[in-house]
Amino acid sequence: MSIVSWEQYFRYCCYPDAPIYLQVSNDGRWRLLGDIRWTRRLFIESCKHGCRPIGFLPTVEDISCASGLEQSNVQIRFSYLQAPETGEGYSHYYWGIDDVTIYENIASNDLEAVLLTNGDIENTFEYRVTPMEQVVSQADGGVLAGLRYKNNGVSDQSATVLIEVLDSNGIVVSETSESLGVVSAPANSVICPDPSFESVYVSTGWVPEGPGTFTLRATLSSDSGEDYTPENNIISKTMVFTDYEMGHDDEEALDTELTPQDSDIQGLYNPCGYGSFFQMQNSGSVAYGVAVRFGPNSGGGDLEFETRLYTVDGAVGLTDSPFETTYWQYDDAWTPSDVETSEYVYLPFEDPIDLTTENFYFLGVINEFESEAQLTVMGNADSDTDGSTGDYIRRNRSR
Repeated sequence: MSIVSWEQYFRYCCYPDAPIYLQVSNDGRWRLLGDIRWTRRLFIESCKHGCRPIGFLPTVEDISCASGLEQSNVQIRFSYLQAPETGEGYSHYYWGIDDVTIYENIASNDLEAVLLTNGDIENTFEYRVTPMEQVVSQADGGVLAGLRYKNNGVSDQSATVLIEVLDSNGIVVSETSESLGVVSAPANSVICPDPSFESVYVSTGWVPEGPGTFTLRATLSSDSGEDYTPENNIISKTMVFTDYEMGHDDEEALDTELTPQDSDIQGLYNPCGYGSFFQMQNSGSVAYGVAVRFGPNSGGGDLEFETRLYTVDGAVGLTDSPFETTYWQYDDAWTPSDVETSEYVYLPFEDPIDLTTENFYFLGVINEFESEAQLTVMGNADSDTDGSTGDYIRRNRSR
């Protein structure tokens, strides 16, 4: 049971998928393994301007299903393979690889809770902060817990997950148990290379009685014996219910400054925009404005920008979708001295905007033209689990 681990750092331009792979062979025929494209969620920059991970990215791949269990001659290689749909489109790139280690998996039973979400991130979005009027009703299942999990061991395991909700005092106010059936070991997976995780969604039936801060917690267990690393069988996250705020960001981890690109015009910055996608669970909500934490490099010159609420039209894309807008002149008093001292600035719309359950919305700050000062905002470097973060690029697509 073989595992390959390494650290990597790469940059490439200008397509959203990295053309870098780990390949394995035990008979002279090479198999693709470890397509690393999932790492694009770690990127700060838009792939339009060149993608890169944040620092060195530790990567681990179990190659057992591709290498064969009893093979005496197994080879691996790291490959740059031009994606056929892009032709020769990648204009510049590099790939740094270090600390490559190949070792035997000695763990028999080793389940891991990979990610816990408050909502169905495969079809809609999750929210760290939810207004009471947008809480999922008990009739509709209450809080929906999503868990991504995997088997890191060499043996198949029958697994169960316990989903709990804890109040601010650590008291359990809800618990739900769900059988996950047999979780296959990577070497026994029907699909090779083995998917990096499996997913389950559990309706808790729990609804908060009022505003407050709660903890959502998932605990994996198995009847197959002692787990090799029990500390990664438990995962939790914070949920905040408010009177009127709604948001995705973990405000304690706003650790990345999102910035525009330099313009081809010397001394100016390109148009830019940053924001998040939303969908309403219940009808009757009204949007009054947006709260923004600007970055320490924001402002410092003449800067006009807008707050926009788009009603997303999938047929034309975000850039060409209809929107409501409010114009602003940037105030340097909003610029923090550093990342740690950044605070929210509330920017109200000219008029309240009615929201419906039928539409997807994008709410953000937009600088439509080249400018002498930067429009920058604070964001989470590695938390866009549901793809709710978007950036706006004039006359181009947004992601």
